[in-house]
Amino acid sequence: MSAYLFDSSAIAKRYCQEVGTDRVESLVADSANLCLVSRLTVVEMHSVFATKVRRQEITQPDFDLLRHRFLADGKLRLFRVVAISPAIFHQAVLLLRTHAVTNSLRTLDSLQLAVALQLKQLDRMDHFVTADKALAEIAAREGLSVIDPATN
Repeated sequence: MSAYLFDSSAIAKRYCQEVGTDRVESLVADSANLCLVSRLTVVEMHSVFATKVRRQEITQPDFDLLRHRFLADGKLRLFRVVAISPAIFHQAVLLLRTHAVTNSLRTLDSLQLAVALQLKQLDRMDHFVTADKALAEIAAREGLSVIDPATN
């Protein structure tokens, strides 16, 4: 069994048709895969959907539908939600100190990356799935196997 941690840029492709949706769907649909999201992703997905409403890419009823579908997928255990411990916040600060002065590593991305690194250290994750090019590059430098669903 392979374990995949999806950040919000990747898992959002399951709910909104875009480049990479097919790859995300195939990973999630394969019962041999363990799909994970961080607790932060649960919050971020609400923001992703809200942004699409503001940009008039979807309607308010679509927002409600997508939000319910995302939460239902969690209840159905299509993905498991990973808690964020205080150690993750400490690791995120270290990642920002290391990478943010020379690269585009944002606060929430540093938390996603810290979760991925902890899961990898505990041998609970094989691949980090992100559509964020800057985050993917930093994650690869940190030694993670990275999948960009839009290109892989």
